[in-house]
Amino acid sequence: MSPRPLRVGLIGAGAIAAAHARLLDEARGVELVAVCDVALARAEALAAPRGAHASTGWEDVLEAGADAVLVCTPPLHHRAPAVAALAAGVAVDLEK
Repeated sequence: MSPRPLRVGLIGAGAIAAAHARLLDEARGVELVAVCDVALARAEALAAPRGAHASTGWEDVLEAGADAVLVCTPPLHHRAPAVAALAAGVAVDLEK
C-alpha cells in the first residue's frame, strides 16, 4: 500500500507560484489540491490542468485539506494566511 500523497495548496498564483506548480508537477507523492489568487482566472490557469480547486480566498486552500501551503503572495499579504495555516497545523513555505 502506497502512502497518501502530500496535499499542497498555493496561495497566490503569480509567476513564482507558477514556477512552484511546475516543480510540484515533477515531484513524486505530491498532489496540488487548491490554488487561490485575487484574480480567479490566474488561479484557474494553474489549478485546472492539475485537477485542483481554484478560488479567490486563501481560506479555501485550507478548507481543501492541504497538508502544506506555499504562500506566494506579495509580502504585505503573507501574515494572515501563514498564521492561519500554522494554527491549523498545516506546514508553510513562505516566499520572501
